[in-house]
Amino acid sequence: MQALLSSAAAQVQSELGGGYTEDNYQKAMAWQLTLDGADATMEESRPCYYKNRYIGQCRADIVVVYGEERACVELKQAASAAGEAVLSRWCAQARKYSRWFEGHDAYLVVFTAEGAVSRRV
Repeated sequence: MQALLSSAAAQVQSELGGGYTEDNYQKAMAWQLTLDGADATMEESRPCYYKNRYIGQCRADIVVVYGEERACVELKQAASAAGEAVLSRWCAQARKYSRWFEGHDAYLVVFTAEGAVSRRV
């Protein structure tokens, strides 16, 4: 999954470059993953509960199924390379996906003007 996501992010970054909105990168990434043979669904949601009370829907930017592997992807767009504190916060957000989407690994993909970075969190 890591290789698939890294390759897709690199291809999207190569084609688009920097400066697009997160929504543009999300759509391009989902399409590239589909072209690469994965099942990629944008904005898939799951019910979210607090102390057994339904409080709304939790949404993953992209849910990817590739063979036996399943992943939730949090996408971010940043004007420049994000510092470790920002990356740490985004990674924490992506890790929540593992709870909402049981059996799915969580990944963070960040697009900047300098390039794209993907990591399993």
